[in-house]
Amino acid sequence: MKLYESQKVHPFIPLMKGIEVDGSHVKYPAVKEAFQEAEIELTDNINAPIIWWDGDIKTRDFETLGPTQRINKIPGMDYICFKSTTIHAFNQMRRMFPNLYNFFPSSFLLPHQYTDLQRAHNYLQGKAKSPITWIIKPRNGCCGNGIKLIQHIYELAHKSEPAVVQKYIPPYLIDGYKFDFRFYILISTLAPYTVYIYKEGLARFCTQKYQAPNAKNLEDKFAHLTNTSINKENNEAAADDFTRLASDVLDEIAVKEPTRGPLLWKKICDVSMLSLLAIWSSIVASLLNFNSERRLFGRRPMDRNAQVLDTFSKYFHIMGIDIMISEKLQPIVLELNDRPSMIVTYECEAALKKEMVKDAFSHISIDGSPVDGPSSSPNWTKLLPVPAGDKLYQPVNQVIAKTANVFRTYAANRERPHYEERPKSSKFQKIELAPTFVNAEAPSNCQ
Repeated sequence: MKLYESQKVHPFIPLMKGIEVDGSHVKYPAVKEAFQEAEIELTDNINAPIIWWDGDIKTRDFETLGPTQRINKIPGMDYICFKSTTIHAFNQMRRMFPNLYNFFPSSFLLPHQYTDLQRAHNYLQGKAKSPITWIIKPRNGCCGNGIKLIQHIYELAHKSEPAVVQKYIPPYLIDGYKFDFRFYILISTLAPYTVYIYKEGLARFCTQKYQAPNAKNLEDKFAHLTNTSINKENNEAAADDFTRLASDVLDEIAVKEPTRGPLLWKKICDVSMLSLLAIWSSIVASLLNFNSERRLFGRRPMDRNAQVLDTFSKYFHIMGIDIMISEKLQPIVLELNDRPSMIVTYECEAALKKEMVKDAFSHISIDGSPVDGPSSSPNWTKLLPVPAGDKLYQPVNQVIAKTANVFRTYAANRERPHYEERPKSSKFQKIELAPTFVNAEAPSNCQ
């Protein structure tokens, strides 16, 4: 039996079988196939209890949501998943819990943290025998666009565009190639905050053998950047060379590293949980700010027989998390993606993306309540809430407690149902735990 056989997918009966879903904005074949195989009816009924929306969604579209409906998007998640916003949240958590939040590189936000970057670079370079390498990423970029490696930080002294700078981490290699993983995260409800990770994903390889960064190879993108959108430009590489199932690669690592390899999946689950925990207060603030500022545009008809849903019960979300493995065999979180690509480009993606979406249906309820038990898919591993016996239970609940005052404010000053206008004297105030929900320009989704 393969070492990761227990993590492989298994069939189940979808909980939402027979439920009507507004599929007006479903556009990917893999998603449509998932609905069909799950026997969930996609309709153009705008009053359906569930709305499924592929791709980008604008603020105005959220404001048409009826009081009894759920949708597979969380307002503001695009902004929360900007590289700059995510790193800001991670750095805040590192200051509070340095022993837990050590799974991402030393990171700085330009231009305002250039002095801190300079100080860190000088300190690290003073102890190093070779040049320190930094990787620069646009604050809201994707697909590898705009990424650059440097060893002289004076190049950034006059950079005015917002960007993220991270210390380059030496990678663990498979057959001499650098790689990373794309796993899928499901936030099934926000009341309570319930998060899962899918037990299958993609391993994305560079198409040129790795050499440690030096002055001559800093621009060798096929050796340093794992983005599929970049490596498919390498005409000398076949698709099978740089896109594999994550479980196959984890199995290979477990065979090569019999002591540490089998522990890697649990470590991936832990850093994924902590990553989603880091953005929790931002999600709460985004939702409450969105509700306090929202306007009603062409509201959908209300089903008078359906239950009016609390704000934190209305949303669920499938997102991506990108994780590389360091040379010390530790998972390193690179970024979060609010709209992981559902486009099937390579053969190994077809079944994965269809089954992942189909399996998610078993954890999604009409009223936003958590779903567990025999009707739910075993192919998702629960990350949050953390069980009482887990070693991370106490620190995780410390973080949740820091957001408790937000819930108390929300409960005490609960807004009227959003199909009614609130009076201007409402005590429901804007909460500045994180950047307010803005309709910022989001990058197109990609792998």
